[in-house]
Amino acid sequence: MKERYLVNGQVYLNRSFEPKTVKISGGVIHLLEPGPVPSGGEVVDAAGKKIVPGFLDLSKRTVDRNGTFRCAFLSEAFS
Repeated sequence: MKERYLVNGQVYLNRSFEPKTVKISGGVIHLLEPGPVPSGGEVVDAAGKKIVPGFLDLSKRTVDRNGTFRCAFLSEAFS
């Protein structure tokens, strides 16, 4: 799976928004300090956007065979 970087956005941490780069790799969210990102990954410019890692994307919800409600994390919604 290709790594994805959200750059130039404001990430919600500790009850405030801070400038960070978000790396999404294998469904895992990593917070990085702003700066250049490695080549080869997809870069998404999030300038002017607020990023809240870990929120659920309720538009990607399903119910499995056992009746268990499931929904994708936003990081999975980008895939």
